Amino acid sequence: MGRGKSSSSSLRIQFAGKNQPAIPPDPLPVWSLESTDPLPAHDDALEDRLAEPPPPLRPVLDGETWGCSCPNCGAPLAIRAYLARVDCWLCGTAVAVEHVTPPPRPAPPPQPRRTVRPESRRPRAPAPAGSSKPHSAPARRDRPAPTRRPVVVASYDSGSFLAPWLISLIIHIVLLTLLGLLQFPEPQPPAITLSALVAEPRREGDQEPKFEVPPDAEFDLPVPNVDLSNPQTRRMMVRADQEARRLRLIDQDPAVLEPLPKVASRLQSHDRSAMLLSRDPRLRAEIIKKEGGTTLTEAAVARGLDWLRRHQHSNGSWSPTEFRRDAHCSCSTPGGPSSRHVGTALALLPFLGAGQTHLQGYYRDTVARGLKWLLDHQKPNGDLRGSSQRLPGMYGQGQAAIVLCEAYLMTGDEALRGPAQKAIDFILKAQYEDGGWRYVPRQELRGRHASDTSVVGWQLMALQSAIAAELHVPDAALEAASHYLDSVQSRGGSRYAYMRGHSPSPAMTAEGLLCRIYLGWQKDRPGLREGLDYLLEEASPRRGSINIYYWYYATQAFHHYGGSRWRRWNGAVRDRLVAAQARKGHEAGSWVPQAGHDGGGGRLYMTALAICTLEVYYRHLPIFRALDLEPGESP
Repeated sequence: MGRGKSSSSSLRIQFAGKNQPAIPPDPLPVWSLESTDPLPAHDDALEDRLAEPPPPLRPVLDGETWGCSCPNCGAPLAIRAYLARVDCWLCGTAVAVEHVTPPPRPAPPPQPRRTVRPESRRPRAPAPAGSSKPHSAPARRDRPAPTRRPVVVASYDSGSFLAPWLISLIIHIVLLTLLGLLQFPEPQPPAITLSALVAEPRREGDQEPKFEVPPDAEFDLPVPNVDLSNPQTRRMMVRADQEARRLRLIDQDPAVLEPLPKVASRLQSHDRSAMLLSRDPRLRAEIIKKEGGTTLTEAAVARGLDWLRRHQHSNGSWSPTEFRRDAHCSCSTPGGPSSRHVGTALALLPFLGAGQTHLQGYYRDTVARGLKWLLDHQKPNGDLRGSSQRLPGMYGQGQAAIVLCEAYLMTGDEALRGPAQKAIDFILKAQYEDGGWRYVPRQELRGRHASDTSVVGWQLMALQSAIAAELHVPDAALEAASHYLDSVQSRGGSRYAYMRGHSPSPAMTAEGLLCRIYLGWQKDRPGLREGLDYLLEEASPRRGSINIYYWYYATQAFHHYGGSRWRRWNGAVRDRLVAAQARKGHEAGSWVPQAGHDGGGGRLYMTALAICTLEVYYRHLPIFRALDLEPGESP
């Protein structure tokens, strides 16, 4: 997770999210490795522990395992050296260790050097008659300069009021005081320093700590069918597991996330407002296991999000065509002419899909800057299309509206409610008389105009997000959209076309079926079942090039449907997307556009939708089935 070198002499515990201290800002204690002190005792009541400051951390090192207390609840933890991470068995907090080099002790200041200037001596007067005191020796001008270290000598005269012992006492006090001010470095025994900091994300080219991976290494997420007996393959899987854990780091503030038992209970309610609860990072590992994801799919999501972070402009926006200017990179295949509104909305969708908001998560700063840019560039009437008033036009409006509605639903931040409702109102006013939408809103045209299914899909998804966020969406708008889908369907609703009078296509069929699911079709609807079979047989993801627009909609439809059809589709899509992700150079973590809309959208468009497709396991709750999670279950 963080940067470090294997030769470091101390360790640092990471916990709780970026820039959020997990323990009070007191000086951190350091214990010697020779310490035999036991771990502090803890109360069994979790609620009492959470209400108190975190207990002192007492590390223990046995060569293979680092032991410490959980910075959140105080439970004893054992961290394996080759993984350098552990999830608390009691509260689910992710705790990580990184190697750091302790700063050198400051060099002692140079000792003051005293220079003694030889004083000229004048001949003394002869002693009075009868005096027993001898005369002082006359000064000798031919005496060579002393070669020994100069010494301060206090001359004594019988007429002085200071006694010799008093002068000596003063000199010794001054010398002892100067010696006491000098600092000498002391040898420091080996120690473990514990802190609550999260390091900056590792950048390409950084050195990674190298651990010996034992043959019995364990993984939190399912491992695909690979040869783990191969040391190189095993090391690759361990690295993927570490990158996947990044998305499960949470903040300590309990107000950011609902209590875990309450979340698990709401997952069974089929309430529209719970449709995004599966994005909770504490449930991620368990949901991925149940829904068909793997260690490699989650690692691909983490790598893709890091690529997007590195290509965000300094003002918080993203551009499909100009992302190379700010990143100083050589990434190829930019998209066609498009506004930054579209690029910013596309980039924020996968961050929100991974449970990252402006209040919580590893990438919360990235999300916060992107949301601020979008809000600052929204027009008073809710328009979020930007400079692209035609193509992509309403595409960008629908995508940006989804972002605002989801961010509001996930955080409850009232500052987002008004802008989200304005974005939805703009979509409602833009609806055509035939019930659909196209690039330009109805209020900007004269007369009747035909809609297209591609634009309709994004607007309907935005309206569904608004309904989940309890924003105002009239039923008449949804009913009109259903009438439009009737006009472009064929074969009992199992096929859909781009526009009225056109032939059906797999991409439009996938989008049309997903819209039907959200508009109320049940699982036993013949048109739904026949449509999914048509996609599996006639447009299998195992054949041809990757068409991310088609796969994005079809993967969601199959996931809601579930069963054997979902397993067949998921097995093909996840493996091909993981294999197609770039792994070298500045392009690492992104995808090259290949077919259909992908070429016009460019690398940023392709990467954003590919990440969303791999997030399908937890991005939305499945509509036709409930996730079977126990109330206390957490990764």
